[in-house]
Amino acid sequence: MKKDLKMHTDPWDHYLVHDSKAFLPLICTQNSLKIEEQILVAEFIMHAIKNESISEYKMKGEELVKELLAFAKTQGKS
Repeated sequence: MKKDLKMHTDPWDHYLVHDSKAFLPLICTQNSLKIEEQILVAEFIMHAIKNESISEYKMKGEELVKELLAFAKTQGKS
């Protein structure tokens, strides 16, 4: 099918590159995080990969991590 459409790369590869632009700033941060915060961010990334939802977030990078951690702290106090 790829030959028929004259495609040299799998379109899925482009989505992976696009999504990596959102995930890499979450991983490569200048802020040091506690181990439980690192685990929370890793779980968030895994969830976003599984649900293909990272492009739905308006915030990016460290701003998204800060919001995620602030949300988790408020939920932990309930």
